[in-house]
Amino acid sequence: MIHQHLMTRNKLLTRLALIGLILITLSIYYPPFDWAFVGDDYVQFDYIKDVIANPWLGFALFNPYYLSWYYRPLQLVWLALLEGIFHFVPNGYYWVALLFHALAVALVYRVARQFKLGVFTAVLAAALFAIHSHWVDVVTWISSVAIVLAAVFSLLTLSAWLSYLKRPSTRHLLLTLLFCLLTVLSHEESVLLPPFLLLMLLADRLEIRDWRLSKRTISNLQRSVNAAPISKKEILLFATFAILTLAYLYIQLTRPNNTVDIASRQATEWLTYFTWPEFAEFVIVTLFRFTFIVRLVSLSGWVASLFVAGVLAWLWLWFWWGNRTVRLGLVWLLLHLLFIYWALWTQLPNLYAGRHIYQGMIGLVLAIGASLEMVLREDFSPRRARRSRREEEKSLFSLRSPRLNQIIVLVMVTAVSLHHINQTQNTQQVWLNNVTEEARVRQQLAELFPNISPDNHFFAVRFPIAPQFTRSAVQLWYDTPLERPGGSLDHLFAWGRANPDFVVLDYADGQVYNLMPELQEHDETIFLWAQQSRRFWIEANGEETAVPDPDTSLPIVETQNGSQLAIKMTPQNGRWLSHRVLPTIPPNSELHTAILPRSGLRYRLRLHTLEGEEVTLLETGEGEVEKWQPVVITLEEYAGTAVTLRFEIWGEGAAEDVSGYWANPRLVVDEN
Repeated sequence: MIHQHLMTRNKLLTRLALIGLILITLSIYYPPFDWAFVGDDYVQFDYIKDVIANPWLGFALFNPYYLSWYYRPLQLVWLALLEGIFHFVPNGYYWVALLFHALAVALVYRVARQFKLGVFTAVLAAALFAIHSHWVDVVTWISSVAIVLAAVFSLLTLSAWLSYLKRPSTRHLLLTLLFCLLTVLSHEESVLLPPFLLLMLLADRLEIRDWRLSKRTISNLQRSVNAAPISKKEILLFATFAILTLAYLYIQLTRPNNTVDIASRQATEWLTYFTWPEFAEFVIVTLFRFTFIVRLVSLSGWVASLFVAGVLAWLWLWFWWGNRTVRLGLVWLLLHLLFIYWALWTQLPNLYAGRHIYQGMIGLVLAIGASLEMVLREDFSPRRARRSRREEEKSLFSLRSPRLNQIIVLVMVTAVSLHHINQTQNTQQVWLNNVTEEARVRQQLAELFPNISPDNHFFAVRFPIAPQFTRSAVQLWYDTPLERPGGSLDHLFAWGRANPDFVVLDYADGQVYNLMPELQEHDETIFLWAQQSRRFWIEANGEETAVPDPDTSLPIVETQNGSQLAIKMTPQNGRWLSHRVLPTIPPNSELHTAILPRSGLRYRLRLHTLEGEEVTLLETGEGEVEKWQPVVITLEEYAGTAVTLRFEIWGEGAAEDVSGYWANPRLVVDEN
């Protein structure tokens, strides 16, 4: 009776500990910016824009070739479902994402217990997973919810598989298959799950406790093989996994992906990353991601190599010393890190962020938890015989006072958690500052354009949000779907022309403004700076030499009478620098630009016809006004013909590296 009472009380205390941990986690990670979306979130809504308009198109999200983004259909389905509930009110999305993280924390505890960790160490493992500095851009960034979904389904898969290994049943096999399939539909790291499940099966069925060959191990292997260690149902399951994995890899290697394109890489490109310096840098950056110790990233040269070699040696010792749970946890961790190295680091190392270690962290905390369990049980021998479990676990929740080593472990885990809580708050403040700035821009934009229509196309040169997200952000702010083109200056450059519905924004000194209000004044605008061009040096005798590596930047130049996007040209004294384009002149058109007179510089604009006729449309003397001077030239007589336009600048006694500018050279067309 007393024993049953103690067990009931311990279960209650365990649940209270988990509930307390989850509540603390929710309070830490609930974002102070819950009224705003962040960065890529706007693009995610853009991906499901058609589904929002017509929910029946939601099935298309499962088509691998529907989008040129990552194949993560469950993330998009999740987003579409929540849009139907919360529309564009962000705090609802944050709550649901946090609840999924809470579910992952609870599942880490469950899986740890299934791996035979004690209550105390299982709670500590869940706590280490629950609170980490880098989880801000996982659990409070809606765009990263695929990582959380994949972790939840991976843990459910592990739990179902562990239940099957303990007591085989068809139900657990089917649950394993279902949860694995959901993981595949969530994130690319899912390809690691089937081989890990097979490893767990072999480690359990072949009874390889220490993972070293010995007479006893070989004997166990022989007996297990003779006894057919894998059943027909299990063979069928892993055959299904194999087919699923091969199909998934084929899809990933054949579908378009605008972010990471693995299939297009050549063997020589791969080899440049499979070197010791690259690997050492990856290890150091990864350690920083896990520990948030900034000094690590400053290591270089032989010091970095020696440090990385020491880390690898320590991992090997940990693997050799640990029990089977430690080793499985480390294998899980290393598999995920190798996947990140292969799929991300070798492609776009700058994208490697803290959110990418979320799934690998599961293996790490299981390995740490199992190691703590060994320490608390004072089980330090690398060659362990199977021991009967104690009748009652000595845990934090027992009648006796915690032992000294339990207190030490608890203090250490608490210190680590407090460190991560402090870093989390710092990160949240940075994010809050960013979205506050974006909120001001949103208000300023509403004052500039109180109303917009679906025909508008928004671009930005500089913007608080990444300029390529401009269209996606604006359509959500106004709750008005906008079609392409739109985005950054590169997108406008690729399009090459505009009509009155086009808006080009810029952001400077805390103020957003319409960089090209003249677009709204003409029926059509053709950007000459967006056309194919070449540059030449022209000597005094007329001899031309191609500029081998021209400066093609398009800076925003601010003067007393406004800011302009301009072609930058830096001439040499005694030579003309010529910028040549070959447009076809449309009817009813004029050439519009502006020049910035500066000491020692002269401007000239020439037109050449296909018949060899040369016309000087503009030539100025030296000046120093530091104001834009508009230039308007009628080209009606050349309508319908292809011509060569040369925008030229001469240097004479100019200071070194003094640049001249042609502001937004363009052809404007007005039918009336």
